Amino acid sequence: MTQMIPHALAYAQEGKPVFPCAARGKVPLTPHGHKDASADPDTVRAWWARHPDANIGLPTGASSGFFALDVDCDAGGEESLRTLEARHGALPPSTEVITGAGRHVWFAMPPHGVLPCSVGRLGPGLDVRGDGGYVIAPPSVHPSGKVYAWSVDSADGLAPAPAWLLALIQAQSTPTASAQDWPGLLGSPLHEGARNASLARIMGKMLRVGLPPYDALAFAHWFNAQRCVPPMDGAEVTQIVNSIAGRELQRRRARA
Repeated sequence: MTQMIPHALAYAQEGKPVFPCAARGKVPLTPHGHKDASADPDTVRAWWARHPDANIGLPTGASSGFFALDVDCDAGGEESLRTLEARHGALPPSTEVITGAGRHVWFAMPPHGVLPCSVGRLGPGLDVRGDGGYVIAPPSVHPSGKVYAWSVDSADGLAPAPAWLLALIQAQSTPTASAQDWPGLLGSPLHEGARNASLARIMGKMLRVGLPPYDALAFAHWFNAQRCVPPMDGAEVTQIVNSIAGRELQRRRARA
């Protein structure tokens, strides 16, 4: 199995903060997820000493200097991207990562403003990982068992994103649901008797507006650690998300 610590340290030495995620997964292993990311070598060594097989998470946005266009082949991302490129022009060569479901194209963050994350707003299978988001970096292992790897088409560095892509991302940045639409997301901590049902409702709304299941699962574990008193068992949290994701899949099939 690949030893992740030298790779995590290499990112940190390049000035890119990292944080550990579950082995063969995307769930952060730090209390505050990507917000805990660090480029401090001692911190990185301590994390991977505790979790030697942990995947490597990289926050996207201003803190790392890049954002990622996530092209999910299974969800039609390549077709969506070809449609956009035919209309606006080809993407420039840039840093590119092959994932377990498609590819991530990394671009330099624009010098001014905030670049929001989005899910499917540019087209089916096209997600944006910007400020407040993160990606899993090579040579981490995807849940499918595939290894994240630099593409043979990857450029030597980060290209500036074309103006048309930045304009589309900003135009599509209106949230599809506000936090106040998600019961229990704000306010006082959730105690026994309210934790399970509240988390289930939040997951239902997140999955309904298009959040990918793996991202919903990562949020659920963060939410459990930060808001539930006492936190539920991790297996119970995963079971809740799997159950709600199954219901959402049935709903989509019924509407297809």
